Amino acid sequence: MAFGVRTAAAVFAATDPNGTGRCIEIDCIRSSLAADVAEAAESRAAALGVGADRVLIAAGKVSEEDYLRALTRHIAVAFEPLDGTPHPLP
Repeated sequence: MAFGVRTAAAVFAATDPNGTGRCIEIDCIRSSLAADVAEAAESRAAALGVGADRVLIAAGKVSEEDYLRALTRHIAVAFEPLDGTPHPLP
């Protein structure tokens, strides 16, 4: 296994604890996606060993910020944007 890449089995074990074939990490935006887009993202995620959220973000179907805002609403935690936050990188 390459560094940072999980096998398809590991992805689905982590993201599909109920064995439904769905990636739960996109449940927060699933209602805003066409069914075929969600299914394609889940299939691609399994093939690549990444989460379906990463597939959708990389494909430009959702921005990372929009995804994170939806996720934080879904799990009832506050979203704190980092724009304007000082950081040590040049």
